[in-house]
Amino acid sequence: MPNSTPTASSFIFQDLSEFTKAKIPALPSKKVFQNWVTITLEKALAQNKKLHITLLSIKDMIELNQSFRNKNYPTNVLSFPLAQPQDFTAVHQEADFLGDIFICPSIVLQESEEQNKRFDHHMAHMTIHGTLHLLGYDHEKSPEEATKMERLEIKILAEFKIPNPYD
Repeated sequence: MPNSTPTASSFIFQDLSEFTKAKIPALPSKKVFQNWVTITLEKALAQNKKLHITLLSIKDMIELNQSFRNKNYPTNVLSFPLAQPQDFTAVHQEADFLGDIFICPSIVLQESEEQNKRFDHHMAHMTIHGTLHLLGYDHEKSPEEATKMERLEIKILAEFKIPNPYD
C-alpha cells in the first residue's frame, strides 16, 4: 500500500451505544478508514483531498435521509459534496475539502449478514462508494455511470484483497 498522507480530515463517532447493543464487530480504526479513502482518491486521480466521515445510529441516519432525500428509512451511506446544502458544510472553506460521508454501521452489518459478506469488507465498500459520490460518480444517473462506478469500486476493493461485491 502506498505511503500517502491520510485524507480524512476528521472522523466522528456519534452515539456508539447502538453499535455495542447491535453486536457490531469491531469498527475499523481511523487509520483503516483513511487507507480506504486514500487509495480511493489515488485510483480516482483526486489525491490530496479531504473529507469527513461520520458514523451514525439508525435513528440519526433516518433523520438525515428524511431531511435531505425525503426518504423515511435508514440507508447504509450518504454523501454530501461540498456543493450540496451550503449550510451543511459551510465551515469547510478549504479548496481541497470534498464534503461529508455518513455511514450507518448497523445497516452495514445488517446488509453484510443478509448478503453473506464480511462486515469489514462491506464497510470498506460503503466508504469507497461514498468517497466516489463526493468525486461526482453517480450510479443513479444512468446504467453506463453505474457500470463505470462499479468497475472502479471493484478495482479499489481489489487493492485491499476484498472480493467483487457485485458477484
